[in-house]
Formats: sequence, structure tokens, C-alpha cells
Amino acid sequence: MADQYGNLEVTDRDGWRKEYAILKPLVYVGSDAKNDIVLDTARGAGVASRHLQLIALADSGESGFRLVNLGQKNLMLGESGSQVVPPHAAIDIRDESHIKLGDFTLVFKGGIARAAPFGSRGGLGAAPSNTGSIALRVNLPQTHLNPNHPTRGSLLIRNMGQVMGVQFKIDMEGFPPELCEIGTGPVLFPGGEKEVPFTLQYPQQPTTRAGGFKIIFTVTAPDAYPGESATISQNLQVTPIYSHKLRFVTND
Repeated sequence: MADQYGNLEVTDRDGWRKEYAILKPLVYVGSDAKNDIVLDTARGAGVASRHLQLIALADSGESGFRLVNLGQKNLMLGESGSQVVPPHAAIDIRDESHIKLGDFTLVFKGGIARAAPFGSRGGLGAAPSNTGSIALRVNLPQTHLNPNHPTRGSLLIRNMGQVMGVQFKIDMEGFPPELCEIGTGPVLFPGGEKEVPFTLQYPQQPTTRAGGFKIIFTVTAPDAYPGESATISQNLQVTPIYSHKLRFVTND
């Protein structure tokens, strides 16, 4: 049975109501069909294509979420709308928190606190690196590289600080840069995380060296967290390819 982080009750302008179970620690709300919770424009206006980000709080005790306003207009909190959440700002919500979003009213109903630890996804990789504001983990399906067979992995990056809309930068060393394709560094709000894919290519050539490599990834956010960096290394093994010749000798 999937973990449940709570429920979000949605009421539209005409009184239609539906309750959505929150089954993930990171949820998006908006009018676009790609969101986890979709607020249909036929039922109300004032909702951006991706308007809210809900991030499960990692503290103990009662469940809750950090709500990030991804839209361009203020959000109103409380039954009377007494609290304002400006665009790109964040606030923690708990059980029975009311959110006014365009023509919709959202009410968060807490469940059991089950905030997922960072890097809890499957896969091989070194232990996570955490600098205080930047957390980093590498995920790989295998650590043995076979020439001419690409190996795909990912970097899981989380914004552990309090700065909004942080642009992260990714650097790599220890592996030929022309043979490594890495996605761009993400922009993350506090508590947000994203997987960045990478592909390691190792073509079979006369100069291809078998044996061990150590690939090092470094993630920084120089504008938001100057002087901080999260570095993680992963040992790799390149499988040798043997070349054989067979010669037949006949006895006359």
C-alpha cells in the first residue's frame, strides 16, 4: 500500500467538491493536465498551468507541506484570507490549512507524517553529500562500463537552504568530458529536488583503457550560496575487451 501524506480537498466556485489523496512527497497543482492535481479551467479561473508546489516537511510530528507559490499572483491563506503568500514565496501548511487559489478553495487535511529522506530512490551510488544548503546523490544502474554500450545514470539535487528559485551548476571531472552528456542544472525552490540525467559513452578504440576511473560531480549555486559546494565521487570500472587470433597449422 502506498504511503499517504494527507489529502487535499478542492472546492470550485459552484460548490463542486473533490478530495485528492497525496501519495508523493512532491506534488504539483495547476491547470495543466501534467500536474498531479489538476484544477480544470472549466470549473474556475485564476490558476496558472503550474501554480503550486507541495513538498512534504521532513520534521517529526504532525504531517505538513511546504507550499511554494509558483504563480504570478498572491495566494490567500486562512478561512478569511488573512495571510498573503506572494509569487515565488513559500510557507508551511498543516492540517486544516485553507488556500484560496483563483476560483478554487483548497483545504489540506493531514495524514501520517512520512516525509521521505533525501535520496531514498533505488539504484547504486555513493553516499549522499550534504553541505547544509545543497544535497547531492548519484544514482547508477551499474558501475561497470562496457565499451560501445552507454551507461545512463542521474544526479539527484535538492535545495536544502531557504533561498527561492536557486540556479544550480553541475561540473564533472575524472572522465573525458566529450564522452559524458549531463543535463542542465535545475532551478529549485526550498526543499525542492530534481533528478538530472547523464550518459557515459565509452567507445571501443585502440586507445580505450580498461580498468578503474573515479568520476567526480560537483554542484554549486554561486549566486544563492556562494562558497558552498556539494561534491560526490563514484568509482567506475571499464570492462576489458580482448582481441584474439586463431591460426591453424597443418602438418604436411
